[in-house]
Amino acid sequence: MKIGIIREGKNPPDSRVCFTPKQCKQLLEKFPSIDLVVQNSPVRCFKDEEYAALGIKMGEDMSDRDILLGIKEVPKENLIPEKTYFYFSHTIKKQPYNRALLQTMIEKNIRMIDYETIAENGQRLIGFGRYAGIVGAHNGVRAYGIKTKTFDLSKAHKVKGFKELKEEYAETKWPAMKVVNTGNGNIRWFKYFKTSHGGTIIRIEHRHFEGHEPEVALGRRHHPRGADPDPFATRCPPHEV
Repeated sequence: MKIGIIREGKNPPDSRVCFTPKQCKQLLEKFPSIDLVVQNSPVRCFKDEEYAALGIKMGEDMSDRDILLGIKEVPKENLIPEKTYFYFSHTIKKQPYNRALLQTMIEKNIRMIDYETIAENGQRLIGFGRYAGIVGAHNGVRAYGIKTKTFDLSKAHKVKGFKELKEEYAETKWPAMKVVNTGNGNIRWFKYFKTSHGGTIIRIEHRHFEGHEPEVALGRRHHPRGADPDPFATRCPPHEV
């Protein structure tokens, strides 16, 4: 099987990649029959030399590959006919801005496997994960610092890893501020901030709001759902809370 890791072509440029150099090496060691080529890229978070240093083949021409792996939408003009692609196409919800992309894939007889549809026992295997949540929360806190002119954090995509961000947290002169984490999802930045800054976490319970008009908290069960069993239905009638 011939696999190619393609260069991200969407603007603004995306530096992410589906396999690190180390993971590519592990893949080839476990499955020596795989022929893997990584397309050269000036924007990828790992430099071409890091892949080459581990013996990973680099190249520009992906036309002989059976499977092509990316992250974000592939520009229509870069799509190679008769190939199998893996990437987040942002078409499964019938997004109108990617209608032309979907039509082009059909015209070119492309087999597209969207990461969003890969599931096991009804649960997505690839999606919004821990580090994506940390980055989202980090950017929110960074925006607060810029707005109040009290501190300035690096853009998350400019650092090499989370370790570097935590080192920056430890060196930052923080103002007195209160941060509220809601829910138990992946955007739980403060628990990581606490480890480097020594902040205090206070659990807020319903009794703390006694005597006050409570705000409505919406959970997943309150999300609007279409009455049509068709998963592509776009009708979203009001949902009782």
